[in-house]
Amino acid sequence: MSKRMIVDGMLESGVFPNKAAAETAYDAVVESLVEALGAAQDVELRPFGSFRVVERKARAGRNPRTGESVTIPARRAVVFRAGAQMREAQRQGQEWLGLKTYSLLLESQVREARAFLKRHKVQAKAERYAKEAAERLTKLTDEASARLKDYGRAGKPAWDELRQGLERAYGELKSAFLKARDKF
Repeated sequence: MSKRMIVDGMLESGVFPNKAAAETAYDAVVESLVEALGAAQDVELRPFGSFRVVERKARAGRNPRTGESVTIPARRAVVFRAGAQMREAQRQGQEWLGLKTYSLLLESQVREARAFLKRHKVQAKAERYAKEAAERLTKLTDEASARLKDYGRAGKPAWDELRQGLERAYGELKSAFLKARDKF
C-alpha cells in the first residue's frame, strides 16, 4: 500500500476537505513517528500496533561472498508488534486489511487508467486497445467485488487464490495499456 493509496483513503473518508489537507495530515503523522522513534520513544497506534526502539548488541557474522568472519557493530533498530485485532485476524487466516487493501488497489488502478485516457487523445487503433483494457478492468473489478465476500469467509487458501487472480488480471491490464500506449 503506497502513500497515494492511504491519502486517497483518507480523502474518501470525508474528514478532509481536499487532497492537500489529507497529505498534510499523513505527513504530520509520519513525521511524528520518525521524531519519536529517533528520540528512542515507544509509539502505540491502537489497534494497529506499536513501534519500539531496541538496542542490538554487536555480534559476529559472516561475509556471504567470502565466508570471512566479520563483526557486526551494535546498533539501534525499530521493531513492530501487531495489535490485538491484527493478531486475531492472522489467527483466523485472513489478511488484516483484507477487503480494503484490494478495493483500494483496484480503485487506484481505475483512477490511473482514467487519468491516462484523459491526458492523451488517442488514435483510432490505440483507442480501441484502451477501450478493451477499460472494459476488461471493469469486468475484472465486478468479478472481484462479487467474490470478495465469499473469499473472506473461506480463509487463507481463498485469499491466496484471489491474490493470484488479481495479480494475473493486473498483468493482463498492464500489458493492454502498454500496447495502447505504444500506439500514441
